[in-house]
Amino acid sequence: MSYNLHKIYGPIISDDESNKIFSFIELELESKKVVEINFEGVVAMSTKSAKRIFGTLYSKLNPEKFYERIHITNASKTLQEIIYDAITNYIDNN
Repeated sequence: MSYNLHKIYGPIISDDESNKIFSFIELELESKKVVEINFEGVVAMSTKSAKRIFGTLYSKLNPEKFYERIHITNASKTLQEIIYDAITNYIDNN
């Protein structure tokens, strides 16, 4: 299943939306092997949002399962860096 963030939340992912996104992905992972998060059209996401969504998932799933089950597509280089930094920061602080 592809979860297109832009179609649901628009071009900017806010901190308030991160809890909704995390809850949806977590629920999808209960019944699906892979969840695709499509960033096409998303231009910005806060580090706090990325940490809440991807840092928490990375910690819960472990690195191997995270990369097997969470597929991030169409993310700009900037968004990729935000997500990577958020995961690294989450690991360092937990």
